[in-house]
Amino acid sequence: MPYYLGEKQPRIKDFNFYVFGANAGGFVYSDDPTKVVELMDVARKEIFADLPDTQVFLFRGSMIQVANGGNGRMISIDLTGSDLEHLFDVAKTGISLISDTMLWCNCSAISRARYVRARTSD
Repeated sequence: MPYYLGEKQPRIKDFNFYVFGANAGGFVYSDDPTKVVELMDVARKEIFADLPDTQVFLFRGSMIQVANGGNGRMISIDLTGSDLEHLFDVAKTGISLISDTMLWCNCSAISRARYVRARTSD
């Protein structure tokens, strides 16, 4: 673990890995945000290069990259329920509160009502 211990550079600040059924993945955090690309190259060529029967896919992400791949600058809030009128009222209230609290952000509603209606009509 020389990159984690700082014996080699770029230093890994932290990492975690998971296994769920047949899927596995993980996160590696760079100690220096300006060296993420360099760390990805090291991870690809040295750290994960010799794992047997494994394909390694790396991508640069953000801690707040949360919904549908996001762009690292978006947080999605999904509201679910059977009463669409109530959900729309709750969404309007939420947008108003967020807009008033976080003046620098751009809040908008994306309606998936057609999708919800199609699913609930089964």
